[in-house]
Amino acid sequence: MAAHFRRVHGAGGQRQLDQFITTLANAQSQEGIRQGSHFCQNAAPLFQQALAAKPDLAGLAALSSGQAVPNPYSPAACPVRTAQAPRQTQVAAATR
Repeated sequence: MAAHFRRVHGAGGQRQLDQFITTLANAQSQEGIRQGSHFCQNAAPLFQQALAAKPDLAGLAALSSGQAVPNPYSPAACPVRTAQAPRQTQVAAATR
């Protein structure tokens, strides 16, 4: 993840990664508070599936996309940049 954030955000990559991790942790914390004493019971099957999933990015991505995992980021908020497309083009396209 650090390499991705360095590539996408350059010198601000570490700051953006820290912000991303904090936002995800806060979302999970809020979900834990919302579920109260049922959180561990509800989360256990997801952890079992994660441990049994293919140990690669595609396996975990497939697992997470099929679950009700809190995600504070929408695809539009995190446009994918390619080496061919400048950042302004991707950001502008995401806001349309």
